[in-house]
Amino acid sequence: MHSHSHLTLERGLWGTSTGHVLTRIVQKGADAFGTLKEYDRELDVLEALLNQRRWRRGRRGKWYDRRALILTRYCDKSPETLRRAVRGLLDSLNDRDTHLGEWPHRLVN
Repeated sequence: MHSHSHLTLERGLWGTSTGHVLTRIVQKGADAFGTLKEYDRELDVLEALLNQRRWRRGRRGKWYDRRALILTRYCDKSPETLRRAVRGLLDSLNDRDTHLGEWPHRLVN
């Protein structure tokens, strides 16, 4: 068996690992906070998800988008909050795990 086939198998199992499942549950919790209009708590969870880089990396663009929406629509309109939103936008553009196809959506809205 080639060493490459081991890597392929390992990557194929990432979706069923404990970390992946737990991260998905945390993401669903963030969604629930949004539904309940508890935006401060949702923002905390989204930032925790963005602070880890191992699990559900393909979702990072959506997390950045939601974070920007919360900061610009549901938080106070202070200069610090708007700077935080702009920093998040710049972070998303520089994030290697954010897919290129997601960038235009972030720039237009």
